[in-house]
Amino acid sequence: MQKQFGTKLSKVRHPKYFMEVQHPVFATEYDWSDNDADEYFSRLGAGNKVTLRISRASEELQLVNNLRGQDSLTPALQVEVQKFLAGVDEISDFIPDGVSDYHGTSIALKTDRFIIVAADGKLTTKDNSEGLNLKADKVLRLDDMCVGICSSWKTLSITVGVLESRFRDVKNERAKRPTVSELADFLREESSSSCQGKSGTILGAFDQLEEGVCVPCISFADDCNRIDVNQPFFCLGTGAWFANKILSDGFKVDMGLDEAICLVERALVYASLHDSCTGGWDNINVIEVGKPVRAITREQICTTLWRRHHLSLPENPTRFTR
Repeated sequence: MQKQFGTKLSKVRHPKYFMEVQHPVFATEYDWSDNDADEYFSRLGAGNKVTLRISRASEELQLVNNLRGQDSLTPALQVEVQKFLAGVDEISDFIPDGVSDYHGTSIALKTDRFIIVAADGKLTTKDNSEGLNLKADKVLRLDDMCVGICSSWKTLSITVGVLESRFRDVKNERAKRPTVSELADFLREESSSSCQGKSGTILGAFDQLEEGVCVPCISFADDCNRIDVNQPFFCLGTGAWFANKILSDGFKVDMGLDEAICLVERALVYASLHDSCTGGWDNINVIEVGKPVRAITREQICTTLWRRHHLSLPENPTRFTR
């Protein structure tokens, strides 16, 4: 039987209930007692009521989980945490088990001058959002191409092996690498014929679609998501809706590289706050014509990046009903 934590928890275990609770802690993996929860929220000063939507019995409030144990926060940030918790309203509409095999969040963004491929670093099992590794390398660099993968640990390993093998075979045969669309098509076919599980995979590179002209291209290997690969950005994974909201609100066609990196960081933070499979250390890679692929300094999404961007995040997101 699953452990239950938190004041009035037993009264909000039905999907149709909307309740106000003083101590909103929902967990299945974390060994907390009621006293631990009370002490934590008392320390944060979170005495205000919080409205929660409980969509399934096994979900946890990832927002609160990511803020717990932050003893190193300055007094000013403690105040901001309190304000953030007090303003939460119907945001815990988590993705139910089985809806998506694509654990985590991966992002592709392009302008005429650069491409960014990014992913979170939390590696999970297929049926569990608990992190096995918070610093997993979920962005694969293949020459001047980047591939962002969101999946559980087993399918991540399989996907990387398949991609590297196909990439090597095409290079040996043609003396040049495959295009992002070719590699995405191959991976899509491979995934549909395999029983090993699926991975949400995005690809980015400057491809020479016309003689002598390098064009920024992003693609994806996923039949379930109907995405227009000609648009300037898209996201895949369990945290994709939240990341896409940040990108939609902040993307500009003439934005600079630093501004774009900042936007992607915010998107990963926002996704991690609301998706239990997104977290760990960020993986952000930049592709520019004629330059080696550059990996941005890796930082913790739920601590370092959150402190940097929390004031600019939306307070009360409204998610589309599935």
